[in-house]
Amino acid sequence: MTPTELDMRPEQRAAVETTAAYFRNHADNKAPKFLWNAKMRFGKTFSTYQLAKEMEWQRVLVLTFKPAVATAWNDDLVSHVDFDGWRYIDKEASEVERDDAADYDGPVVWFASLQDLGGRDADGNIKAKNEAIHLIDWDAIVLDEYHFGAWRDSARALYDPADKTEAEQEEPNEQVTVEGLAEELAVKASHYLYLSGTPFRAITDGELTEDAIFNWTYVD
Repeated sequence: MTPTELDMRPEQRAAVETTAAYFRNHADNKAPKFLWNAKMRFGKTFSTYQLAKEMEWQRVLVLTFKPAVATAWNDDLVSHVDFDGWRYIDKEASEVERDDAADYDGPVVWFASLQDLGGRDADGNIKAKNEAIHLIDWDAIVLDEYHFGAWRDSARALYDPADKTEAEQEEPNEQVTVEGLAEELAVKASHYLYLSGTPFRAITDGELTEDAIFNWTYVD
């Protein structure tokens, strides 16, 4: 694969600059969180990596309810010259790669599904292949496809029937927040970034203040 040198589009740069400024302005607060309310084609994965680069994060944990998006996270990282030397870890990584992630001299992006990370072995212990995740001090936790697992039953009816059906099939019934997940899964970070195209609950419930949300719609 030939590395690309494409630069960020104006809206992507705006998201990165706005979010970085928010995180820096709230550095003294308890693990600040920010939401990108952006529709498909915005380029959330690529922009997230650019944010990580801007913030000089060395350890980024990406969590999702939709494991299929792993391909996009891997491709956007390995295909761009801006991320040369970064290491990508997911369930396909070898035991050695996982164990070496904490000591790697460079940025590490670890992708994991919430279903897998929350799973336990027959004795009720953390899966052996996920132990390293719990030993790393994460600079940021990114919750991709945040609306999966975060919708109330009443909110689901407001969306396209296809989305509603998919959500009902793939998401748990309980509400989910990044902080709740971090506590339940015994992982924590210095920053939290939500990614979603339909973050209904996070916006209507006032989970985040207006200055902690970047919006990009199809009209934009």
